[in-house]
Parts: sequence; structure tokens; C-alpha cells
Amino acid sequence: MSFSYHLLLLFFLIASAPAFSDCAQQFDRLGGIHYLEKGSGQPIVLIHGASSNLHEFLASGMVEKLAANFHVIAIDRPGMGLSDPPADESERPMQSQIEAIEAFIEAKKLERPVLLGHSLGAAVAMGLAVRAPQKYRGVVSVAGAISPVKPGGTWYTALTTVPVIGTLARYTLFPVVGPLIMDKALEETFSPNEVPNDYRAKACVDRIFNPKVFRSNALHLEAVFDFLKGIYPLYDTLADLRFLLLYGRQDTRITAEKHVSLFQEKHSNPKVVWFENTGHLPQYSHLDEIIQNIGSFFAPNPA
Repeated sequence: MSFSYHLLLLFFLIASAPAFSDCAQQFDRLGGIHYLEKGSGQPIVLIHGASSNLHEFLASGMVEKLAANFHVIAIDRPGMGLSDPPADESERPMQSQIEAIEAFIEAKKLERPVLLGHSLGAAVAMGLAVRAPQKYRGVVSVAGAISPVKPGGTWYTALTTVPVIGTLARYTLFPVVGPLIMDKALEETFSPNEVPNDYRAKACVDRIFNPKVFRSNALHLEAVFDFLKGIYPLYDTLADLRFLLLYGRQDTRITAEKHVSLFQEKHSNPKVVWFENTGHLPQYSHLDEIIQNIGSFFAPNPA
């Protein structure tokens, strides 16, 4: 068949891919970052994980409950949700988003905020901490990737970054196939807990299938291990920061015990809380306990 035929077929496939519309309210923007804020007091910046967006923190109720005692700022990480990707994201997927978030925090004039990261978002929080530990009060890792533990890769995250083929897949294959397998993926992520009713809609989960967001997500997932391996030796410089580590004992998305034990080799005194019979999203099954731990650990005058 002729080249022109294949070119027409490509344009047809792209044109026929599902359109993506915002699933919920848009909030504020600053420096290309989409964010929401609520409450007053000690600032705390919420950084979501892979394949996610700031609505994760709304759906779980974390924003509402933290805002009773904190100035809460939840962001879409650069390239994710409705935030713009950094210009050099392809070359520096982790570093570029960390620099953008650091600039955002400075522009918001947040004074020594607490950084809370879920999953891959905890790696971003650690990256911020090692760049300028004096700027932050501490880090909360919720099921977080905080140590250089090799994650399990997927064929589709690798494929999506391949020139030409990856572009075609992002605009045609993944928007169609992804939603069909999403429910199963969510069951595995929450296991052994149940997926909450309407979670997929409330957390705007399908926003990940926007082709540009899917690419950013893949770049972040491919880069996170090497990034953590690079910053891990710098954890020795974080002795003055406070660390609260919150993990589900049955998490199958990360090897929680390895992340915690490697971190403890570098930082001798983090507070570690384990939630039994809990998977990768303890903020749904143990939200009140998480809020209580954060509130007491980062009280104005901690004991």
C-alpha cells in the first residue's frame, strides 16, 4: 500500500481517538502549575503519585480534613493533571518537575512547608528536600517511593516514549485500551482493600489517558529509580528534617519494607507507622489515623 494511504490512516486513527474533557472543577494556576488551596496555619504541600492528579487528595477527604489545622496546597505535578510539562521534561523528567515545584513554592511565599508525597510523589518530595533542606519543615511519605528500590516496569510505559510509535500509541491505542483495564488495575492497587464507590470518577482517574499526560507519566516512571539512586547518598544531609513514614503492610505496588529499611540506614529517627491489611492507598482505609499522625507530628511545638 502507498505511503499516502498509511498517512491518511494515521490521521484517521488520531482523529477518531476519544476526546478528553475535564472531569471536574478547575482551580488556580501559577507558573504553569494547577493547584488548589484551603485552610490556614502551617503550610503543607500535597504531591500526588504516578497516574494521578490533585483530585486524589480531594476524593480521599485528605484536603478537607487537613485544612482544619493546616494551610493545604494540593498540586498537579508538572506534566500531570492540568499542569504544564517543563520544557526540558524529556531530558530531565524528575529534576525539571522538582525545579518547577520549588519555584511554585517560592512564588507562593510558603514558609517552611511540610511536604507530603504519595507514591512517586514522595520521591519528588525527597528531591525537593535534598535540594534545600532549610526550606522545609519535614516530609510525610504516604506509601512513598523514597529509596532506590527497583520498581516493576510495564511494557506500555516503555513503549509510549518511543519516537513515532509511542506517539501513535498514546493517541490511539492507550486511550481505547487503558480505560478497559483500569478497573482491574485499581483493584490491584487498593488490594486487599475495596475500591471505594465512584473512586474512578471522583479522583478523575481517566485523565491519565490524555496522550500528553500519559507521556509525562511514563517519563516519570522510567526515571524515578535512577533519580532516587542519585539522591540517596544526600540523605545524610537531612538530619534536621522530620520524617513521617506511613505505609500499608500489604502494599503490592511498592516494596514498602525495603523503602523504609533503606531510608532508616540514612536517617536514624523517622516515625514509621504501619497499617495492617492495607494496600497502596492507606488514605482511604486509615484517613483519620493519618490525619492524627500528621497533626501530632507537626504540631506547632512538637514534644
